[in-house]
Amino acid sequence: MGNAPTRSHAPTVVKGSRKEDAEHCRPRLKKKAGKAFRSGRFLDAIRITNQLNSLIDPNKEPTEYAVNLDFLGKSYYEMGDLDDAMKVLKQAMAMKQQHFPPNSPEIAKTLSNIGCIFKERGEYEQSLYLLQQALEINQQHDKTSLTCAIRLTSMAIDLQQLGRQQEAIDCHLEAIKIKKEKAPESITLARSYISLANMLCHSKNPVNQQQAKKLLYKAKQIAETQKDAATLVASLTNLGHAYKHAADYHRAIDFYRQALQ
Repeated sequence: MGNAPTRSHAPTVVKGSRKEDAEHCRPRLKKKAGKAFRSGRFLDAIRITNQLNSLIDPNKEPTEYAVNLDFLGKSYYEMGDLDDAMKVLKQAMAMKQQHFPPNSPEIAKTLSNIGCIFKERGEYEQSLYLLQQALEINQQHDKTSLTCAIRLTSMAIDLQQLGRQQEAIDCHLEAIKIKKEKAPESITLARSYISLANMLCHSKNPVNQQQAKKLLYKAKQIAETQKDAATLVASLTNLGHAYKHAADYHRAIDFYRQALQ
């Protein structure tokens, strides 16, 4: 993973004009950390977020400090450092539970992020439990939000891994319904189509297999429109799988070749 970033979260005491300078640079650092994260430079995001939190007194601004810890934990997760991600996210959760209302979306966010770590470790029961808690909080604010849809999609993955196929399909369908309304041509919708199709194409039911192909063609169309190469490759590859399951090997090979181009 390269050189380990500084992992001290203790606040730095800032006096006089240095304190004023710190106040002015905090928004800039937050913006830089977000930009680094979005561009996949997770080590930079970690370094900058540690620098940002060194300018904050957690006793005076606990909510801001906790939100930054959550972002830091997510950055560790994206870098593949699950142990540090869990450590930091547990710190964030402890602070959020003290300083945010119990139904705050901030608490739901950290529950979901911790759930992702359990999912990555293959601990699907624990992941599902935390995601259900997060979903219940988010639904108190808006049952048809994209955040709820994303929670449902993540829950569907856990349910599928636990062998609860119909529940997984139901979660996917509910998520797709929301995404079609809120973000009809989005990559997140295309990925939901792919996830559900992947389940359906393994079914021995010809109707389900046909439905899987329709979903994958929709995902392919969105990926082409949005020029998202990764989602397009996933769509083409899964179309190859779908036709292979249907014993249409010529078309399967054609889609596999397109995916490799």
